[in-house]
This record gives sequence, C-alpha cells and structure tokens, in this order.
Amino acid sequence: IYLSPSEDGQQVIARYKQSDEVVGPSSHDRPHLYMFDLNKQMYIVDKNLWDKENYGEVKHTAVLAGRPALSAGEAYFKEDGVIWEFNYESGHYRPKVAAVTMMYQWMKDQGLNTSALNWVARKEWSTKDCYKTDWKSFEIHAFDVRVLEKTCREVTKSPTWTFKDD
Repeated sequence: IYLSPSEDGQQVIARYKQSDEVVGPSSHDRPHLYMFDLNKQMYIVDKNLWDKENYGEVKHTAVLAGRPALSAGEAYFKEDGVIWEFNYESGHYRPKVAAVTMMYQWMKDQGLNTSALNWVARKEWSTKDCYKTDWKSFEIHAFDVRVLEKTCREVTKSPTWTFKDD
C-alpha cells in the first residue's frame, strides 16, 4: 500500500499500489493485519477480503515470508481508506517501542499528520524506553538514529498515544 494525506491534510489515507483503490474499512472485531518491512514498505491484509475458508488464518510471518520486519500488528480503518489506529500486536515479531518510533518518523518524513491516528502501545511501554533504547545500534537504511530518540519522546508524549486494554 501507499499512504497519502486527505485533501485537507487532516487524515491519512491508505491505498493499494496496484489498483489505487482505498483500503476497506475494518472493525474492532476484525482489524486488518499490517507489516512494515526493512525497506519501509507497508503491507495490509484486509480481513474482509481474505478467504479464510480456503486459505486458513493468515499470520504476519506469512505475508513477509518470514523476513525481518520493522513492525507488525493490527490496523484499523474507517471508510474511504482513512487509518484511525495502529497497534503492535504480533505474536511472532513482538514489536518494541522502537517500532512505533520508526513508523511515526516514516509518516512524518512523508508529511503525513501523525496526530490523525492513535498509536496504541503496550501498557509496559513509556517514554523511559526512549532513553533505554540503544539507538546508535540501529543500522536501518534511511533512518537518522540521531532523530529517533527525539521522535520516540514525541510519540510517547503525543495526545494520540494510548494504551491497549488487556
């Protein structure tokens, strides 16, 4: 998929690259899966389109064929491809606060309104994790590690930073 701002710049819209159609809506009961790979490509599995009966339950690792990911979890969409929430629920990839930070920075780098959606953290995550993370050890193409710690503090203090209800 690719992301772009809405006409007024207030929302983030997701579209499929091949068809240019917007990603369909989801519900709290049926979120879409997302994966964000090392090349900063985002993939969505629309649970409304996935043929579970013929293909079984899809897992994050299947989409990336087991390759490493920057992040993986569930994404929630309104009508017209509007993203309203990302969480980091992936049993295999188990993203940490650094995953949120990189996605947030990636969206900022594209000029997208990061406050247009909720960033749903695990209860144990906090701004303290930004200071504990060894950002200099990150060697991911096109991410400035000098910026990531600041970005981490920004996202964890954002009014749209929420916590997952267990």
